[in-house]
Amino acid sequence: MTYVFSDVHGDVDSYWKMLKLIRFSKEDRLIVLGDVCDRGNDSAEIYLDLMQRKNAVCIKGNHELMAESVLPYMFSLERKPSRSRYKSAYDNWMENGGDATVLSLYRYSDSARLRILEYIREMPLYLSLTVGEREFLLVHAGIGDYAEGKPMEEYTARELVWSVPDLHTPLWEDKNKYLIVGHTPTMLISRQKPPMIYRAKSRVIDIDCGNAYRSVGGRLGCLRLEDMQEFYV
Repeated sequence: MTYVFSDVHGDVDSYWKMLKLIRFSKEDRLIVLGDVCDRGNDSAEIYLDLMQRKNAVCIKGNHELMAESVLPYMFSLERKPSRSRYKSAYDNWMENGGDATVLSLYRYSDSARLRILEYIREMPLYLSLTVGEREFLLVHAGIGDYAEGKPMEEYTARELVWSVPDLHTPLWEDKNKYLIVGHTPTMLISRQKPPMIYRAKSRVIDIDCGNAYRSVGGRLGCLRLEDMQEFYV
C-alpha cells in the first residue's frame, strides 16, 4: 500500500503513532510531503528513520529549503556569504521554528548531522505516480505560475514549496488525475473540527491537518492512495 502524509514538524510521537496505526511494513511505500523539521523537538530522529527506509521518500518542503540555506555554513562546510545575506537566511529560519531543529541535530554526531544535511539536499521537489486508475502529482505546497504543458522540472523550488494551489479551478481535464499537497493547514480552509484531509472539487487534496498546531486542535493526517482511506493521530 502507498501512504502519504505531510508536515510532521519534528513531532516524533505523532510520526511513530501514525506508522503504527497504518501498520506500515516493508511491503508498503511511504511518501512524506516535506516539512519534517522545525517547531517540534525531534526532527533529526525522524530524518534518521526515514533515511534508512528503502521504501520511504521525502519530498522537499519550504522548511527543508530554509534549513539547507543555513546548515552548510553552520556546520562550517562552506564559507559564509555576506554577513547580511547569512543573517537574513538565519533569522528567517529561526522565526519559523528552526531553533528546535538545530537543537535536535546537535544531539547527534557530526557524521549523522552531515548525513541529514545531504539527505535534505537530495530530496526531490515532486513525485508523479500512478496507483490503480488514478494519477497523482505530489508536491509540498502547489504549482506556482502553472502553465499547461510546462515540464515539472522547469518549475523552481520556490514555486513548488511556497505556492498555494487554486482550490476551485482544476489544473487538468483528466478526472483521474490529482494534485496532493501539504503546507497549508486544512483548518485554514475548512472549519471542520477536528481538521481533516481536504478534498477540493478541483481534485486538489490537502493533507496537512495542522500537526504543528496540536495545541489548537491540529493533528497528523495520512492518505492511502489505493483506496483513498484516511488515517489520523
